[in-house]
Amino acid sequence: MPKTNVISVDFQGKSLKFNPLQVWKERLSVELEAHNYSTSLPNRYFPDAPVDDSPDLYTLNTKVASLEPTKRIVLFRNLHFMISFHQQTEETLLLETTALATGIDALLLVNKFQKERKIVEKHANYLLQIFLLEENDDE
Repeated sequence: MPKTNVISVDFQGKSLKFNPLQVWKERLSVELEAHNYSTSLPNRYFPDAPVDDSPDLYTLNTKVASLEPTKRIVLFRNLHFMISFHQQTEETLLLETTALATGIDALLLVNKFQKERKIVEKHANYLLQIFLLEENDDE
């Protein structure tokens, strides 16, 4: 994952900008790495659904707002899980945590992935809270 600034300072414009999306990405990676879980999966395995590269919440929110029904924006994917915004219908937008293992594999490995699932779900909930806070700030 390319490193971008979490906090940027513009001394001439006298402003300080905080990038919560970048913080979220880095915290998720750090926690997964601390438990020896994978932090990414090459896009070549899912060419029709690459991981989004939005640099900030504004860009991501613009993409989410323009999602068409049945489409998704993948925010994170590793060997076992994926976090995505999924526009199910015109009225229903979900932030989903999805296991990549399916069928018998999912049943056999459910206990092995439990700790990793909790980490991914915790960070998906953090992202949801970030979006809810941003939405409330706009009102």
